[in-house]
Amino acid sequence: MTDTTGKNPAIKAALAYLYLVLPFLAGGLAVAAALDGEGRVVSRRYGVNMIGSALGAVLSLLVLPHVGGGGLVLVAGALGAGGAACFGHAAALPKLTAISALVMLACVLGLPVADRLFPFQVAAGKALEVDLEHGTPILETRWDPICRVDVVGNESKDDGLHVLLLMDSLTRFAMAQR
Repeated sequence: MTDTTGKNPAIKAALAYLYLVLPFLAGGLAVAAALDGEGRVVSRRYGVNMIGSALGAVLSLLVLPHVGGGGLVLVAGALGAGGAACFGHAAALPKLTAISALVMLACVLGLPVADRLFPFQVAAGKALEVDLEHGTPILETRWDPICRVDVVGNESKDDGLHVLLLMDSLTRFAMAQR
């Protein structure tokens, strides 16, 4: 496990899990700080937190088809940074407010290039990866609330258009000829 190039799967997995743990750790600390208090204040803050969590879950389902997976990461980052800016402003912390506002702005400005910032990488052995290795072109890619959908296929003068619908690069659906 001394491979620093990132080619060792165990190191890549450990780094990926560490990368995924950090936002949850920061979020947990933020919720704990926000709920610091007594009595009704805590109840009200907790209720607002639960409403915000529900709205965030619904928002992610509505936004994903329009901005894609990488865009959703940036939208979540912008909303989190916006919340931090609000906390910073309320606590009279101008540096926190300014840094959070800059992070929010960077996330919003990154939306047009989100797919380049956070490219979707197909796992080895998935149906899409196999098709791409054989030179099958991707005709269309979209995100729906539960997965990425890729339409791959070839157009032949003799046979018409043959396409496969690949959902999250795992499930194959043969589509009818045109």
